[in-house]
Amino acid sequence: MKSSIVAGWVEATLSRVAEALGCEPAAPAAPPDSQQLLGSHLRKLFSILQINCVLDVGANQGQYGLFLRRAGYNGRIVSFEPVPDDFEVLAQQAAADPDWEAYCLALGDEDCAREMHVVGADSLFNSFLAPGMYMRRWGLLADERLEVPVRRLDGLFPDLMDSLDRHRVYLKSDTQGYDLHVVEGATGVLSSIHALQVELALQPIYEGMTPYRDVLAALKKKGFDVSGFFPISLDDRLRLMEADCVLVARDAAGPLGGLHPPDWAPDGE
Repeated sequence: MKSSIVAGWVEATLSRVAEALGCEPAAPAAPPDSQQLLGSHLRKLFSILQINCVLDVGANQGQYGLFLRRAGYNGRIVSFEPVPDDFEVLAQQAAADPDWEAYCLALGDEDCAREMHVVGADSLFNSFLAPGMYMRRWGLLADERLEVPVRRLDGLFPDLMDSLDRHRVYLKSDTQGYDLHVVEGATGVLSSIHALQVELALQPIYEGMTPYRDVLAALKKKGFDVSGFFPISLDDRLRLMEADCVLVARDAAGPLGGLHPPDWAPDGE
């Protein structure tokens, strides 16, 4: 998962910089139990909503699919990754799992070809958007621009779901500032998407990013309410840099039936 990978990479990078400058860094990091909390939350959510397919958009090398399997999800996974080098690793991961398939595509709000900024130091930061101030400070620069195919999800959806009798989909989008475009491209099939996960940046990691408040407002207008926030990384002043946000379709689970305590609440509270 990105939280632990990013925290480790940034810590190592800042340590090298600090050594050269003769000082001690305070490295950004994610709370150590963030990934565990997300996994616990998704187990409960998938059970309530009877999720039977996860669309993994911006799959990189398959980290999220492996995370889902460790978290206990045994249903179908469909992953999308447009950068060939990363897709090759993803395809190998998926090939070992009969309920996991992968496509060398990006998803967006139109069928087209777009230039991807490829970050050689760490492909987790590849994006259609150019690196912003924080990435430049970390030395994460785009080494090349690669044209990749982009498709709307609602155009692909019938073929992707052909083998499923019921479409109870969880859409996870980790596209480094492009998530709203992915959701917009799913407009025709939003009724089948019962919950989704996007990555929110609270600091300007990429140029031209949609502010996180605007992302939440847009998703609310599309009928999705926040279910949970899960920190990905903090800066050296412990300000939240990025967080995964899980949202639930307003009418996905039917009438309200009670309250669920947070996964971190002690027994009896």
